[in-house]
Amino acid sequence: MNKRILVILTATLLLGMVLPITSPTIAATPPSDGTTVTLTEDTHWNQTSTMNGSVIVPAGVNLTISESISVVEGSSLDVQGNLIIDGGQLNAENPPSDLQFWS
Repeated sequence: MNKRILVILTATLLLGMVLPITSPTIAATPPSDGTTVTLTEDTHWNQTSTMNGSVIVPAGVNLTISESISVVEGSSLDVQGNLIIDGGQLNAENPPSDLQFWS
């Protein structure tokens, strides 16, 4: 085998082992201005913040929460993918006092 081809194949194999296999996770914060945000890739909320708006987590996307998120009244979180609470929490700023139904 040609020495040059051998070097290229070896470099390609080494790069394949070093590069991450999973898609990167985006560090972001929830909306704070009342807007609606649809996540397009895995997202990690890793700082304490307030959510004022709507967030849609589509199928195949992960939202990981590892800090405290205060949720403003009227905000929504539509999870069709995965919600991972990893040491974090979602807290309603003005929790309902009556019975709530979830679908």
